[in-house]
Amino acid sequence: MRKSVVISLVALFVLAAVAGFAGCGEGEVIEKVQSLTSSSPEVQALKTALTGMLDPDTYESMETFEDAWAEVESAYDDVAIAAQSAGQDIGDLEDAFASLQEAIAGVTSDASLEKKVDDIKDAVEEMQDAVKAISPTGTSS
Repeated sequence: MRKSVVISLVALFVLAAVAGFAGCGEGEVIEKVQSLTSSSPEVQALKTALTGMLDPDTYESMETFEDAWAEVESAYDDVAIAAQSAGQDIGDLEDAFASLQEAIAGVTSDASLEKKVDDIKDAVEEMQDAVKAISPTGTSS
């Protein structure tokens, strides 16, 4: 009798442990690591926003430029948050974003925007390359 109670308790403990691991274990880790592949929604939104920054219409006025830049900033923030959750290194992307911020610095009018269009587009292309380098293995190449 005692042996069957012990076996039942051990079986119950093992069953509870397996259920606990199945509910919040490996599946979440896999989901987080996969959250920054080239097809993830965050990365796709960033790609789209960066493409918008290469559209000549973006540079017709400060208003259209600021709208496009706000989309890039928001999408970049989403990618950075997802990377942090996944424990993924996006150092190359962070550097490219800093270069883009630097290229945009000092743009306060249509005239200053017009002078910096080429530098901004070059920085956007650098950032696009960094986005392409995001790998699902937890690092950027």
